Amino acid sequence: MITLPIGFFQGNVVTPPSGMFTIGTGFAGLARAMAFQTGDSKLVIGGNFTSYNGTLRNRIVRLFSGGTVDTSFTIGTGFNSDVYAIAIQSDGKIVVGGNFITFNGISRPRIARLNSDGSLDNTFVVGTGFNAIVYTLAIQSDGKILVGGTFINYNGTAQSGITRLNTDGTFDTTWNTGGTGFYSSQTVRGISIQPSDGKIICVGLMGAYDAISGDSGVRKIARLHPNGNFDTSFPTVPFGFNTGTNIVYQTAFQSTNRLITVGDFSSYKSAGRVGVVRINQTNANNDNTFNVGFGGFGTPISFSNTPTGCLVQPDDKIVVYGLFNSFDGVTVSGVVRLLANGLIDATFNTGGAGFSVGKQVLSGVLLPDGKIVLGGSFTTYNGLPRNNIVRLNSDGSDNTQ
Repeated sequence: MITLPIGFFQGNVVTPPSGMFTIGTGFAGLARAMAFQTGDSKLVIGGNFTSYNGTLRNRIVRLFSGGTVDTSFTIGTGFNSDVYAIAIQSDGKIVVGGNFITFNGISRPRIARLNSDGSLDNTFVVGTGFNAIVYTLAIQSDGKILVGGTFINYNGTAQSGITRLNTDGTFDTTWNTGGTGFYSSQTVRGISIQPSDGKIICVGLMGAYDAISGDSGVRKIARLHPNGNFDTSFPTVPFGFNTGTNIVYQTAFQSTNRLITVGDFSSYKSAGRVGVVRINQTNANNDNTFNVGFGGFGTPISFSNTPTGCLVQPDDKIVVYGLFNSFDGVTVSGVVRLLANGLIDATFNTGGAGFSVGKQVLSGVLLPDGKIVLGGSFTTYNGLPRNNIVRLNSDGSDNTQ
């Protein structure tokens, strides 16, 4: 989600579209990742789909602001397996991560860069690439590329869970000098960059980082310095998220230097926090002024009640999406908006049913006019057919046809 990611779509501006968002039959498959191309209002979407509204598009497509396919985005046979992450560079080139091995028949193990017209950028040299899934991407202010996932190797160099690439795709030897990253577990699901100082927040299911003395056990959130060194001033072990194999998925920043974090958890620093928590960026403490109530997102450690992503609006309200049926005892399905203080926003999608029960929202982006695009694995929104993509008005009502 990160995914810039989402979470992740820093530096990208899109002109608000007019009218409805036309999707027709939508996606034949999951929409896992979204990002905007700077300045042209086009939306790049990746996943495991093979077509969009009847047009063949293997796992990546670009849409105009109104929802129709941009046929000038020429991908050939596309990717041969799932896309999980998309990030847009300042020059309009598109970095893509996932579980694929080829793009348009050319070897690009789990990471590739496309030109703005959809063709493969051959100046981005990845060699043997990553040995396992890339889940998340983020681009630093100098253009270098942060990559997170389940890998332990990039093009022959030991790198576990997170690494940094130069703008030409080569491994950045100035990254975490002498270290190799997380060990014993190395699933990094989300990366976000603090706007104030460039420090890097990683979330997922990770082991200790670089075998630092005294750092043992499983961690689910960590902060690194911009050069990849571990930031000891952000303590989250041993009393961070509850133990177990459940995963923290994504983070987003409020304007108050606080970090909204979502995932499959039931506590943070010994306080009950189900699915969502707000963390103080200064010291990693739980922010007790964030009033999510006792219940949060339903039953603790239940995947059927797991938020997987979040978007922070300019007014600090928080759109949370995922696979859940309720928040703090209120029935909401797949998407909910919280006020800046963590209480549910009753003005969002008033009277609407949301997504059908048991379906999951996997990706999302916030438009400058407040509209919200969501993608994932679903078939309806508020009872209307919406195959794996929908655009909402700022109040949560449907803006799709």
